[in-house]
Amino acid sequence: MMAILMAVYNGERHIRQQLDSILDGIRVFQVAFPKETVRLFISDDGSEDATPEIVEEYAGRYPGILEVCSRSKESSPKRNASKRAAQGAGGRGPAANFFFLLREAGRRKDISVCLFADQDDVWLPEKPVRNYRRIREAESRFGEECPLLLHSDALITDSLLNPLPGTMHTRSRLRVHKGLPSLLVENVVTGNTMACNGALLSLFVPPQRAVMHDWWLALTAKVFGRLLYDSTPLVLYRQHGSNTLGAERGFLLWRYFSKKERQRIQNNYWLLYRQAESLYRAYAPLLKREGKKAALRAVKVFIRMEGGGRLTKAACCLRFGFVKSSPLLTLGQLFRI
Repeated sequence: MMAILMAVYNGERHIRQQLDSILDGIRVFQVAFPKETVRLFISDDGSEDATPEIVEEYAGRYPGILEVCSRSKESSPKRNASKRAAQGAGGRGPAANFFFLLREAGRRKDISVCLFADQDDVWLPEKPVRNYRRIREAESRFGEECPLLLHSDALITDSLLNPLPGTMHTRSRLRVHKGLPSLLVENVVTGNTMACNGALLSLFVPPQRAVMHDWWLALTAKVFGRLLYDSTPLVLYRQHGSNTLGAERGFLLWRYFSKKERQRIQNNYWLLYRQAESLYRAYAPLLKREGKKAALRAVKVFIRMEGGGRLTKAACCLRFGFVKSSPLLTLGQLFRI
């Protein structure tokens, strides 16, 4: 079975377009792979608008395809926007919502390929077929037991889906092929483009702390399997008031003159250390059993680096490869980490 995981919250403005695009992709997929079952699993994070009603409407229209997963017993519906990304798997926010869906998917043994969807984007019709084929081709090369995470580029649009210059990766200028040390300090995976195989789902352990679900899965895949990249854009990545920074990564000088931004950056680096600690706690026994000494060492060195002085941290980053995609980004990091 191919599963699609979609985490939603107050998405009434754009969610219909996204659901329609996903369902169009499912129809194309069912023509290409008529024997494969597809399920779209949606989890609402306590929306206060019409999102739950829209989701239920689509679930009624597409029984057997769309399934609503309830988090009502997990936590209080109250959300704190400033702490969403810093929460673990049991809290609220987009990361915790996707971690809930990942746990639910991991309990099933019939999912061979899993895709991820945000509520405000639009999929191109060929996305499910292309993702599925790339995962299956990689499994034929590396084996079905190899954890795989595939991510791709995305086309950037404004809130009305009018095209904007460049793509997600040309605008962010991130190196998509990088080692574990670099991945510990910079995420190159955009969650709304991801697809993984059943082996990665089975390996998934909810973190105590993580920046986002895409970064956590990228680290897991990098340590235990393969991180794959498709340069073909398959998503229209809609930019609007709450997500514009998603496509504007890079060195922005004004950040280093803003007290608020400096504090935000410091908080982000604090969270990177907590994410690395979560990775170690979740997977250290397995890393030791599988003899992944280099990965284990990189994670331990990075965690220990937090207690060092500025010069010690800078030397450690350069020595062990805890660097970002460009010298300028790395230079900024050395003053903040």
